[in-house]
Amino acid sequence: MFRSLSMIGLFVLSFSAAACGGGGVPGGAPAHGLDSSRLISSLSSAEAERLCGDSIKRLGGDGHTVDCGNDHRFQAGKVGDCTSMIAALSGRQCALTVGDLDACSVAQSKDVCADHAECDAVIAKSLACR
Repeated sequence: MFRSLSMIGLFVLSFSAAACGGGGVPGGAPAHGLDSSRLISSLSSAEAERLCGDSIKRLGGDGHTVDCGNDHRFQAGKVGDCTSMIAALSGRQCALTVGDLDACSVAQSKDVCADHAECDAVIAKSLACR
């Protein structure tokens, strides 16, 4: 099974792989400088690029792949795809925040092969966007 993550792409992708212990990526705290309470739908294209770039870097960079074992792989998304997905939310009613995405990417950076409640919350909030 092949899993792909591009921060915003989290909400359109299924995280069905079983936890498979310790996928190594750089990790680290958010460094984009955005207020965690900001709504994703309110970000400018430059802010979206900073958020996406920071999040994907935390996960190993564009296209970084980790073998999780048992025929499961994780692949970080691409900054351009992430920013396009954020642009698609512009002006929509959406409770998804910068902090929600940060919580997911920080959790994922600790083990990209595991499922995380923080990422489930991103998926749920994004599905509610109108």
